[in-house]
Amino acid sequence: MLLKELWKHKKFSLFLLTMFLTAMLFINYKRGLVITPVLQYGMFSEKFQLEDTITTYQIIADNKQIDLSNYSFTERDLIITPIEDYLKQKKTNPAIYTTMKPFFNKVGLGNFMDEVKYSNQITEIDFNNWYKNKLQMLIRTPINNLEIQTCTYVWENNAVKQLSKEKTIF
Repeated sequence: MLLKELWKHKKFSLFLLTMFLTAMLFINYKRGLVITPVLQYGMFSEKFQLEDTITTYQIIADNKQIDLSNYSFTERDLIITPIEDYLKQKKTNPAIYTTMKPFFNKVGLGNFMDEVKYSNQITEIDFNNWYKNKLQMLIRTPINNLEIQTCTYVWENNAVKQLSKEKTIF
């Protein structure tokens, strides 16, 4: 019905819709149902597996651990997420360049790639200073010394047991 109405009144819109649908079908055929605008098949096609170990971060400001239960969920996210993201980007940045380089080489644009543009140039000192200031605003307390520890836990015999604890940043 919609197609008939578009044909009668807006032929150019029907052309655009047809081209869009054709392009989506072609891309889905070539890439395997990963570009559909409505359904991301990979999001729902596998069972969610629980991991054996859980990694958390302990933030110690002026030799006192910050109790995250005193903060709202939003504030907790603002406290923890930058740490996770910074550590993740340190691992991911080199991989982005090396993954993209062969693709750009195939299309003849590899020589125009600059590795600096594909990686975050934030140093640990830069992150430490920024995070310390951000954390001071969130917890509303000045901080002189800051340490972040990565703690790994495992669920065994109906109890949580700590596997490791190591200084991560600062």
